[in-house]
Amino acid sequence: MKALYGILFFLVCLPVLYAQEESPTEAARKKFEEVESLYASGQYEDCRKLVEVYLQATGDDRFPNYFLARLYRIKGFLVYAFREEGKPYRDEIQGLFQKAIELDINLTPGKPSQIPPFLYDLFTSTRDAYIKRFTRETRRNNIGLYSTVFINLGLYYSINLSDSWSITAEIGFPFRSPFIEEPAILDKLSGQIGAVWYPTWNLEQIIFALAGFYRFELNGIMVNDLKYIHTMSIAGQAEINTRLGLGIFVRAEIIRIDLYYSGGSTFELPAYGEWPILPGFLRIGYANINFGLFYTF
Repeated sequence: MKALYGILFFLVCLPVLYAQEESPTEAARKKFEEVESLYASGQYEDCRKLVEVYLQATGDDRFPNYFLARLYRIKGFLVYAFREEGKPYRDEIQGLFQKAIELDINLTPGKPSQIPPFLYDLFTSTRDAYIKRFTRETRRNNIGLYSTVFINLGLYYSINLSDSWSITAEIGFPFRSPFIEEPAILDKLSGQIGAVWYPTWNLEQIIFALAGFYRFELNGIMVNDLKYIHTMSIAGQAEINTRLGLGIFVRAEIIRIDLYYSGGSTFELPAYGEWPILPGFLRIGYANINFGLFYTF
């Protein structure tokens, strides 16, 4: 009987044992929904008081940036709702929108049909002006390091012609990858130049691009046994840029054509997907992957 009581007690307490404390994000979401409900129903005074309380919260009670940004946006809406005739309010609202956008650069003003045109236009212009600081037309230069999966390291530089186009130049460090051949210093010269097209541009989000490159590579410089490769390739690229200027990219070749010559000696090429056309001279390849870390300014 005691065993039966023990089992019943365990079953009764099981939900309590598995109950999880509400996460800070979930708690903030519920509080913000309350603020939104008050604003939507026209209870502006109660909404304003609640917003002030939440904005002043610190420590564990502080809202995550995602919701904090939306609180500043609603506070801007409230300033407009309580505006007084003859008193300036535009700068105050713009300052609140600026804080909101800095916390969440992807924040939108909301549906145009649900907010006054003045607020929609002011938010949009404030956001556009802020983002322009970080666009490719403002920060035109990118410099960094790149590598293949075979640890062929090199220097990376590109110049942004616009938000949609950039010209890229890369030059490899003068040593062979230990994953392909016996490593040797000052025995290799490689580089490539190309153009990259970005259909869209967003800050702090993954963006995709299409790139075309010409690449050259010389091996065996120090031993007078030159082996060369000329390559034309088309690649897809994924990239992310931050407000701090740091960025990363990953590039995967869709197709490449290698024209190479080994002078009759052994020449071990990178082992990515390939279709030999003229063995020892010409091949079509794909799936070669590069990645890089850069700083834009």
